[in-house]
Amino acid sequence: MLMARIVFYDVNEHDKQQLEQAFVGSDHEVIMVTGGLTLDTLDTLAEVISVFVSSPVPAEIIEKADNLQHIACRSTGYDHIAIEAARERGISVSNVPAYGSHTVAEYAMSLLLLLSRKLDQAIESAHKGVTVRQDLQGFDLYGKTIGIIGAGRIGCTLARIANGFSMRVLAYDPFPAEHLAQENNFEYTSIEQLLAQSDVVSLHAPYTRENHHLLNAERLSMMKRGAVLINTARGELVDNRALIDAIESGHLYGAGFDVLEGEQLINTREELLMIRSEAADPEKLKHSLEVSVLKKLPNVAVTNHNAFNTREAIARINHQTAENIHNFFLQTPSNIVS
Repeated sequence: MLMARIVFYDVNEHDKQQLEQAFVGSDHEVIMVTGGLTLDTLDTLAEVISVFVSSPVPAEIIEKADNLQHIACRSTGYDHIAIEAARERGISVSNVPAYGSHTVAEYAMSLLLLLSRKLDQAIESAHKGVTVRQDLQGFDLYGKTIGIIGAGRIGCTLARIANGFSMRVLAYDPFPAEHLAQENNFEYTSIEQLLAQSDVVSLHAPYTRENHHLLNAERLSMMKRGAVLINTARGELVDNRALIDAIESGHLYGAGFDVLEGEQLINTREELLMIRSEAADPEKLKHSLEVSVLKKLPNVAVTNHNAFNTREAIARINHQTAENIHNFFLQTPSNIVS
């Protein structure tokens, strides 16, 4: 096996230890970069680069990566990669398809429990030493209906968790499989029926061009009055402005989001960079305002792409990414998405 240059971006000390261990004994040159991938940090000599979802790989980076042969995503989603540009250059792309079905499903349920029992407000009131029971009144999950959009690994795992709360489970998926419905005790239905009947809607669909704003103003208006929306999938699945209107008007009880359209602007440093830019992107400015408003609305919980973040899931991501890279050089590619 010829020696290759492999550069990992967005790594912390824990990632570094696991990934370096995975290449012990190989002749590859392995380089770890703590920061993200940008035009300034791009290593143009690398045959392989590996990125997390926080580092977009646009066409302009792919064009300048003269030696690049493979992009190893340390994530299930790969919409942050310019797939067409990679395909035109003959650069393959791999992902990690099954690192965290339990991890993300548990997080989705955690967001729902936080909202249903107003846990954040209850903790804050206890810290202040002032408890107003009426303000902290929540609602039971028992007997409620949860609608899961996207009945893949994560969606099916959430269905089983919801079964444990004695919830009725509906699911919408463009590729229904009846054996999954039977194994996980849910019922397939149309997206319109799911929205109309569900007390809780949880998104677990991939982001594609066709899925952009899957939940727009029209579909949000179809949701049951007083329902809760949970999104641990991709921010672009939901129209931020329409969601704000639905919550502010009282049509929706609330929402729990680990992903948002324009989510990078949750980071204050990113907002500052945008403000200081001489030519700020109007779309980014709009998303920045939307994110700011959502964080201030009552019964809205916003976290910053943290659903994946457990010790076990990170270890699985790093292990599978290293295996994907090894297999690429062995000419037995695994988990190729392009």
